[in-house]
Amino acid sequence: MVKKISIILVLIILALSICGNVKAETVTRLETVEKSSELKYFNDNKGYITKSIIECDEENGEVTIEAKYVNDSIKKVEVKNDEYTEIFLVIDDSGSMASSINGVTMQEELVEQLYLYVDKIYDNYSNVKVGLIKFSSSNVYDGATEMMCNLTTNKQNVVSAINKYKNTKPSEYAMTNIQAGLKKADDNFSDKCNNRVIVLFTDGAPNQDLEESDRESKNVSTNTKNELLRIGNKGTNIISMMASIATYGEGEGGFETAKEQIEYIFGTEEKPTAGSFYYISTENKNEIWKKVISETEEVIENSINNVKITEYFPSEITDNFNFSYVGKPSVGNVSNLNVENRNIIWNIGLTEKEATLQYKLKLKNMANKDILNKIISINEKVELLYENEQGNKTNVTQTSTPKIRLAGYIDETIIEDDIPATGENLIPIIVLYTVIVVGVVMSIRFAYNKYSK
Repeated sequence: MVKKISIILVLIILALSICGNVKAETVTRLETVEKSSELKYFNDNKGYITKSIIECDEENGEVTIEAKYVNDSIKKVEVKNDEYTEIFLVIDDSGSMASSINGVTMQEELVEQLYLYVDKIYDNYSNVKVGLIKFSSSNVYDGATEMMCNLTTNKQNVVSAINKYKNTKPSEYAMTNIQAGLKKADDNFSDKCNNRVIVLFTDGAPNQDLEESDRESKNVSTNTKNELLRIGNKGTNIISMMASIATYGEGEGGFETAKEQIEYIFGTEEKPTAGSFYYISTENKNEIWKKVISETEEVIENSINNVKITEYFPSEITDNFNFSYVGKPSVGNVSNLNVENRNIIWNIGLTEKEATLQYKLKLKNMANKDILNKIISINEKVELLYENEQGNKTNVTQTSTPKIRLAGYIDETIIEDDIPATGENLIPIIVLYTVIVVGVVMSIRFAYNKYSK
């Protein structure tokens, strides 16, 4: 009986000695779930803000974030104070412009957008000159191509020319000589002007050229295309708009369809022959003209001032990570982390092409069960506030953000303090416990044998 009890005691104590040395194990790492935010555009798509994880130390739970502000609105060609951007509006005056859709003529729709365009340009910029050219036939009796208003800084002169165009119905027999309108604009730009823009609108493919080619020949289309290439290669920004209705029907000059002829001349919206090309309709006219205005502004000085970016962090970030900057921002200054408001404020100030800011987030506890395997956004949102050169303020909010996750598992086994970890000095401990147990058992057996006699 004593022998059995001794064996059981030895096994129990040995098992306890081994189990007591199992350590609660943590196997975690900080993962990147989404490396970058989406680009958030502002200022009519001429600038953006973005956020990226540029480095991640998975084992030590540390990520480095870079915030970037990019201002693409700085004009491509620098304009001196005594220079101007010159813009010619080259518009269709062929007979088809008098045709109507739902009671509104193509001419009336165009005039409506011309007023808005001129208002936008003159009201926002002082270093511009605008002119107006209408094109139709080579024959003066059918309404030949005409300079309705030469380049001017006077907005009212251009508005008066638009009024005249509005109140003159196109000749029923007037044809479409796009080449003539393009060449007249090119011939009337100032010799020293580096910033030239042609905004072209037509409701159909050309059926006449400057050589008065047979409209049934391919020459009309080829000569118009070559005119676009010639002017575009000189550095003029050509923005062409074609009425979508023009794509219906048969083509001329050997082209099976009108759309095939149009794309031979102008290319496609994705790959234009020169500058930019858009199909425009009653439904999308506002959107297309907004793009036209935006592209025009690329060659006009359009400074952005007093830029301020505020980043808001979720509580999972501020509660569980240590925050620190990596050096100073490339432009401007930045506040300390406001724990109460959970944000930082980056004042960039005056216009800059690009500005960057970097900071680190260091996880306080790699065994934090509260956020284990939870996807965490770096930011709740990012707000950008800026002023344009007229002092008008604009606020842009970005909600897209990089994301991280503390991935892995935590062994929940409970251990007592000061007990070695699993595998640490295990053999000496087993030997020690065994010696103690054997000693106890031998003492018990000795006592039993002594008193049982």
